[in-house]
Amino acid sequence: EVNMSDTKKTKQQLIDELQTLRKKIEPNASAQPDPGEHTLLGTVANISSIILSHTNLNDILDALTNEIIATNLFRSLTIMLVDNSAQNIQVVRSIHRDGQLNKDISILPLNTENIVGVEARTNQMTVIEGWDDRFAIDKSISQEQHIKGHENKVSYFIPISQNKNVIAILATGSQKQEKQETLNRIEMLRPIMGQLAVAIRYNQNDEQLQQQTRQLEAQIKTQQQDIEEKDQSLDAFQKIDQALLNTLDIDQLFDALIEHIVIQKYFRSLVISLVNYHKQTMQGVRNAFPSNEGIQHQSGELATYNLSDTQKILPLVVKTGQLQIIDSPDDPRLDPPKPPFEPWKNKIAFFIPVKFEDQTLAVLATGCPPDQKDIILNRIRLLEPFLNHVAIALKHAQLHQESKEHALIQEINLKIRNTVQEMKQESDLHHVMHTCLIEIQKWKPDLCTLAIHRM
Repeated sequence: EVNMSDTKKTKQQLIDELQTLRKKIEPNASAQPDPGEHTLLGTVANISSIILSHTNLNDILDALTNEIIATNLFRSLTIMLVDNSAQNIQVVRSIHRDGQLNKDISILPLNTENIVGVEARTNQMTVIEGWDDRFAIDKSISQEQHIKGHENKVSYFIPISQNKNVIAILATGSQKQEKQETLNRIEMLRPIMGQLAVAIRYNQNDEQLQQQTRQLEAQIKTQQQDIEEKDQSLDAFQKIDQALLNTLDIDQLFDALIEHIVIQKYFRSLVISLVNYHKQTMQGVRNAFPSNEGIQHQSGELATYNLSDTQKILPLVVKTGQLQIIDSPDDPRLDPPKPPFEPWKNKIAFFIPVKFEDQTLAVLATGCPPDQKDIILNRIRLLEPFLNHVAIALKHAQLHQESKEHALIQEINLKIRNTVQEMKQESDLHHVMHTCLIEIQKWKPDLCTLAIHRM
């Protein structure tokens, strides 16, 4: 384990400690190291300074590999990080004496039978002469070529651990005649391996902390957006509620929905279809959508469907009383588009029932690009409880309209009956027919012509 007070040691103090360590390793070594040895000790001290002077792990790894190769401390160096939480080993640096540096990260599972997996699990330095079947295989060359290429080589795998947990592995190699010298150099690195372990663990903990911070910030941002979304939704719903309370006219009710749902950009578009159970049909009555000129409106009698035609999406929603979502414009439940108007192209379509008790009175349809699907689904979930208010208002408006029509019919019948009675007194058929026409057109203003045949 490394005492953090060691980080304040000077380069000369580190060199003195390394010289003392060297004497323990080689009792017969002279008291005064030769110039080459002093250079080697200086290199080790430089590496220690590098570890202590950087806080970013990538900077440490870059400086470490450059220093080791530049000073010929090792012929090559591969650095691997062990991630116990992710159960993998990441090869993060690989450099050779020719200066060729590879930063491409490759990942091995922690339970691999490769030598680095064994190293990570056993926490024991491994020195292998020649080829070993636990080495990684280059599939571009044969097994014989692998064996021949390692005939005169020695491989070294050095675990770096903290609290007995391996957190990194250094790998290097040498010629057989350089084995003892390489082992001595590895031993000289022992004092700074603890520092490297601390640096790696610090950076791993720092990265985890930063990741947790980013996740927390994202959660807070999402919660803030949800709160803003709910506030906007509540404001829109309250305005619609107020509009519902102030009218029993169905047209005004639909206009309020368009104004506060589309114009206020709760949905990009809205198609309203009304169910008529007496005729067993449903008919589009409003269509609002964005254009270059702003929000465009279509009203009146739009598309009509038979409720029995449940192969189509709108009658299906009436039958099931459930939200339906269509992801493809080619879905056969949609009407074929009439060019150039293609309402569902590159969009996801949502069909939302408006129900009074268990009866679907109307269907609201909207759409959005695929990347906004979750946003619209969330808005629909917020809207669904409020649709009960809409359904009640719509039911009251329908009953009010029916009662007005019934009263009007009663009034017309009374006038026609009175007119007929007058006809018996005056024998004026033309006057009776004219009166009937006027009264009937009061009931059905869209009735353009009326033919009355005398039997």
